Amino acid sequence: KQEPTISMRSLDVGDFAIVNEVFKDFQLPIDLDDEPLEIEIGSIGKIIIDITNLICYDINVGDIILSYNKLKETSIEYVLNVIKTDVECEFDYAYRAAPIFR
Repeated sequence: KQEPTISMRSLDVGDFAIVNEVFKDFQLPIDLDDEPLEIEIGSIGKIIIDITNLICYDINVGDIILSYNKLKETSIEYVLNVIKTDVECEFDYAYRAAPIFR
């Protein structure tokens, strides 16, 4: 029998100020594995967008919820949800359109 999820918290203004200070000068490069983004435009075709040099910064955490499930007497599962998060990103892109009539 699995116990119910337990979640405890009490939010105050500035709770994540220390976390946000740590992330203040942090830059996160993201590798998209050279997978293009394809956007279908109805029956007329699609646009293919290549995104490169994706770097995110100014990460600002608004809320964190820590929950846990007691799986058995000696086992607990923790879940950390980071929500209400702002982040700024910059990237280079190139796009191409598939033919209008396929």
